[in-house]
Amino acid sequence: MTTRDENFALALEGSRLSTFEAKLLERELTERPRDLEIRLKLLGYYGLAKFENARNWKKYRDLVFWIIENIPTHEMHGLSLTVLDHELNPVEYNRAK
Repeated sequence: MTTRDENFALALEGSRLSTFEAKLLERELTERPRDLEIRLKLLGYYGLAKFENARNWKKYRDLVFWIIENIPTHEMHGLSLTVLDHELNPVEYNRAK
């Protein structure tokens, strides 16, 4: 398991990805679906891109839910990068609780 700083560094790295680079990581994720490093990078990417369209929002939300469901004690829970807004998305917010 990585430290909180390492997790944020991976997410920050992801926030700087191009669309092409994010798609390459998505392909890697299909081959290694439990790879947390890839998921954190994509979380950083989609954390910024989620407001561009519904597809990006869904990818972001799915990454958040994957971490919640598969690593319930992960230190990223509840931090700004993984927060689902209770006013904008009450159903998703309640699911994440």
